[in-house]
Amino acid sequence: MAYKYFLENVKMNKVEDKVRPILGDVREVCPPMFCSFNRVLMPLPKEAYEYLDLGLRSLKGPQGILHFYYWGGEEAYQEAIELVKQKAQELDLKAEPLFWRRVSAYSPRKWKIRVDFHVTIG
Repeated sequence: MAYKYFLENVKMNKVEDKVRPILGDVREVCPPMFCSFNRVLMPLPKEAYEYLDLGLRSLKGPQGILHFYYWGGEEAYQEAIELVKQKAQELDLKAEPLFWRRVSAYSPRKWKIRVDFHVTIG
């Protein structure tokens, strides 16, 4: 259902020439497209960190933007930064936070947040 809405949104916003919707298991569809994208969105806050290697490897060098979503309390921002920086370092990349915001409340004192990173080689 989400993919259907995504397709409709791309059409409504007239960005068919800029946005390429892809449907499938990320572990299968992502590897052939490593180093292909200027921007990668990782909007699944509960488990996005499990796919950081794929998101980071999908960015086109020498730099790109990663939009990473995460759940948590007051410490969520710092946790998200550490997760992304650590994975980037393992892949010989550098990830620097650009911007963050609370997206929505999840429960009392817990939020869905988004942190945007500038990712470069080494």
